[in-house]
Amino acid sequence: MTINYYLIVGTKDKIIKLLKEKTFVSSIEITKILGISRQAINKQMKKLIEQNIVEKYGHTRGTMYSLAGIENAKKISENYDNIDF
Repeated sequence: MTINYYLIVGTKDKIIKLLKEKTFVSSIEITKILGISRQAINKQMKKLIEQNIVEKYGHTRGTMYSLAGIENAKKISENYDNIDF
């Protein structure tokens, strides 16, 4: 039986999985790929940054995001290997 994780995984998990796959990504890209509003993305990114899961580079429209730190990124990415969008 195949589980469609897109239906059960939250926005936070989808963003982390995407960052694991793309390394650097903008909120505009996340919006297009995941089909989630920019406001919802920004709300989740703020939480992920506060939790030191994600790092933010730049400001306004040029902002890019990546998983925080190499060791932290390795630890986080291990938990997201089996999640598909």
